[in-house]
Amino acid sequence: MPERAPGAELSIAILSDTAVAGAAGSITALTSALACEFAGFKDVTLYHDSSDVLADHSIELSPNASRVLRALKVLDNTLAHSFEPQFIHQRSYRTGFQLAITALGAMAEGRYNAPFLHVQSSALTDVLTAAAKARGIKLSSGNPLQGLQQINTPLTAPNRSDNTHATTIELSFSASANASANSAEPNPSERATHDVVLVADDPQQTVRRLSNAEALRQTKTSLTHWRGSTPYDELPPGAFAAVLTQWVGPTQHMSYHFTASGELLEFNALVHHPSESEGESGTHTKQDLQNAFADWHPSLSALIESATSLDQTPIISTESVERLVHGSVAFLGSSCHSLMPHLPQQQALGIEDAWVISRMLEQWEDQPADGLLEYERYRLPRARRMTANAAARASQLCDTRPFETWRRNMGMTFGSRFLPELAMQKNDWLYGYDAVNGFE
Repeated sequence: MPERAPGAELSIAILSDTAVAGAAGSITALTSALACEFAGFKDVTLYHDSSDVLADHSIELSPNASRVLRALKVLDNTLAHSFEPQFIHQRSYRTGFQLAITALGAMAEGRYNAPFLHVQSSALTDVLTAAAKARGIKLSSGNPLQGLQQINTPLTAPNRSDNTHATTIELSFSASANASANSAEPNPSERATHDVVLVADDPQQTVRRLSNAEALRQTKTSLTHWRGSTPYDELPPGAFAAVLTQWVGPTQHMSYHFTASGELLEFNALVHHPSESEGESGTHTKQDLQNAFADWHPSLSALIESATSLDQTPIISTESVERLVHGSVAFLGSSCHSLMPHLPQQQALGIEDAWVISRMLEQWEDQPADGLLEYERYRLPRARRMTANAAARASQLCDTRPFETWRRNMGMTFGSRFLPELAMQKNDWLYGYDAVNGFE
């Protein structure tokens, strides 16, 4: 465990528009604030709306993410709200035949020295917020990022000469933005000055536009991400095991697991709606979801039918970016990378980013712009690999070609039953990534 660093003088602002981006951005923002405070920075301000009611969904905290939370001393409180699956079961979409079993639980923790968890986003947000308040991190009230009017930096301020020693950034908020909860913070209706700005999410690309950073290139896809939950009492007895279950089939994808309390079974469905690519509305009904899985195993239809909560999000494809840093403004997590949800690592990617950037700022305190460039150098290859793997996984899991699906299923079955060690090794690059003790 790294020792706590002495005090540092940099003023760090963290921006997050939780009203639009939701839990992923909030978790990245809070983790970034805690990591910077842990690195010894005393002037950390988090500009986000801590009062927003976020959609409450279970998120995956694989070992590459949970070890960061342990380093930040918030893992124990997180465990109290978590479900720790012992296995991943992969099943064939039509018959329910068990293709593969992957060990998690104690075996995964022994292999990666960190647990594999699922936790409700609201619970994790509450744990991180409580830790941030306890450690004196300044948390704004209202949603000041929505009132952000201008970002003046040595690169963007029109009235400044190109002075390499002038590294401060001025954030200008509209007068309608709410005042900060802590009177020691700058009033968001005025100019706030910081040395470094970290952007945890930027769904409207406001920060990119105001800082003259390259815009993200995004494309609407034909995929919709459905999330739902069904009370345990509404499920057929014994039909659903307390494991993480993934259903493999053409075009669509379904996974589910119990929440920490065991009272709900939460499912994620990725559905191909051809009309989406033709520009039609992205709003669909429960019947549309039922139709998408009509020829799948009947237990899935029963699960969807008995769902008491259900929402949907269109999947937007984002091209990989070339830069994570623009002057003294750095982008983290979902503000610069978007993974296909077939690999549920979006939150983990942001948590990794948060730890690494705090280490780089600690090591380059006197030259923070150089520290941000080092963060970019370390994180771009990792993010690109995760992005490519997510896309490949989506293609493999939802393949419609008969021979390729047969070969995939045979590979899963053979590897799980006869080469389990080799099967686990395939995920070592992902779960074994250790941002805390070295992130080459």
